[in-house]
Amino acid sequence: MKVKNPQGTITDEAFATIQKALEEGDEEHIHIVVDGEEDLLTLVAVLHAPEGSFVVYGQPYTGMVVVKATPEKKTEVKVLLKAMALRKAK
Repeated sequence: MKVKNPQGTITDEAFATIQKALEEGDEEHIHIVVDGEEDLLTLVAVLHAPEGSFVVYGQPYTGMVVVKATPEKKTEVKVLLKAMALRKAK
């Protein structure tokens, strides 16, 4: 799947695309290509990924980052997304 997402944001389109991909996609591998910046979108991916799955993304000058979708990680992501939404609303 492909989605556009500007730097420093999580667009509604990107959020919905990731959620749909994880709910309707191949259960083993899902590839989402982001035109723009993907770093914040990993939060959405971890939130909607099945428990025990891995979210993998590139980190410039470092390599690959792997995050396991655990209940604890999902809770952490919910707190971050809520804080971001509150900050955006102000």
